[in-house]
Amino acid sequence: MKHRDLGPSEALRSVVALVAIAVLFGCAPGGAAEDVDTLPASTSVPVAETVSSPSGSTSGMFQLPSLEVPAELQDDDLLMPMSALSLVGFDSSNQLFDRVNELVASCMQQRGWTYEHVALIEPVPDPLTVGQLKAFTADYGYGTWTRPTGNDAERKAADERNHQYFMTLTPDEQERYRRDYGDTGEVAGSGTSVLEGSCLDEAQKATGSLTFNPAVLAEVSRLSSGAMNTPAWAEINRAYAECVQDLGYDASLPQDMQMMVWGLGSDVPRDERVRIELEVAGADIKCRLETRIPYQIAVERALVEYIVERYPELAQWAPEG
Repeated sequence: MKHRDLGPSEALRSVVALVAIAVLFGCAPGGAAEDVDTLPASTSVPVAETVSSPSGSTSGMFQLPSLEVPAELQDDDLLMPMSALSLVGFDSSNQLFDRVNELVASCMQQRGWTYEHVALIEPVPDPLTVGQLKAFTADYGYGTWTRPTGNDAERKAADERNHQYFMTLTPDEQERYRRDYGDTGEVAGSGTSVLEGSCLDEAQKATGSLTFNPAVLAEVSRLSSGAMNTPAWAEINRAYAECVQDLGYDASLPQDMQMMVWGLGSDVPRDERVRIELEVAGADIKCRLETRIPYQIAVERALVEYIVERYPELAQWAPEG
């Protein structure tokens, strides 16, 4: 069993992308590219017959708001209102997952195992608001070649020591260790990835985050899937493409812009990589702020209202306004 940080692992990124914690970069800055602007505008999304909309309708449809003229963005607007239900008071997804790691370590130690945890030092958290996104982009672009790394090396060393300890155990002890730890290696959020009663299960549930609530994730997934590929969202994408192309870039979607940075190899001098990143990210975010982001924020606000009505236990984390 190879230990790994529960933060930006591929399994947990699948959940982060699903509930759009990824703060409009496709994933956390510096991660792999994917388009997670999954909730388009001005459409109805089919849900279960017994589910009512926030307005009290029992038509079996979740009506996304009309976004003909979205409100002007304010610097304190949350980029992803749904992220408030996922981060549950933490400043970033990395900090949320670090808390999970901390609780897992305590639980494993209480069950008699040697298990190290090194607390995360995150010099520059992910941007969560419009104003933070502007500032982050100006200073770090996407954060690929520019962002301070904190104590990653120290944390990886602790993971390796945990792994070396595991390898000293007998086969029977390793099996008990796996059960106590609880990660089956499947995709997080799939309903089969964490063993009931394990340290990981207890740690995730203790956070109260939407990220670890399979029922809510299934609801969000259903709404997101039903809202994709609409004419309204296609028009927003066309507007974004026109914006970046007017700025001189051969791109149609945000991930096209991101790959201009993430595809740079070590053969490109670092100073040149940084220059390219700041320029490309600046143009990308400028165009997103003018096209995609206002619509996405409005839709996610409606989705938060709907989800909180369906799952009142999340109401304490819902953003105001």
